[in-house]
Amino acid sequence: MRITRRNLPAPHIPFISLADIAWQIIIFFLVAAAFVANYALNVPMPSASAGDTAALAKPLNIRAGEARLTVNGVNVSAEQLESYIAGLLAGITREEDRAVIVFPDDDLTFQRNAEILYAIQKAGGIVVISEETKD
Repeated sequence: MRITRRNLPAPHIPFISLADIAWQIIIFFLVAAAFVANYALNVPMPSASAGDTAALAKPLNIRAGEARLTVNGVNVSAEQLESYIAGLLAGITREEDRAVIVFPDDDLTFQRNAEILYAIQKAGGIVVISEETKD
């Protein structure tokens, strides 16, 4: 007795669902790219030259937390931060003199930190360092 092998049909792969997924991914990245372009925070990289030994002005020190925000020891609200920094930096033209150091508290959220950095940038300040300290 001869045994014959039965031909099995080729497996069917549903390519329609792959096209739907690819289309949704394309739309997601197009929409996400539009949001990134509008709300980007540009932080310039620091630079230095070997011959620049001019005396630098004292940088602004900002201590930021969820409940408090101080600029050089003066309490400032988040709404007033941009105008307060702009007033302190009025008339200063050199980039070295517009330095701002941010000292975040442990309770500072990423969103509030981004809002503070954006306000500093809009006021004309240059964030030179943002560091954590342990008290």
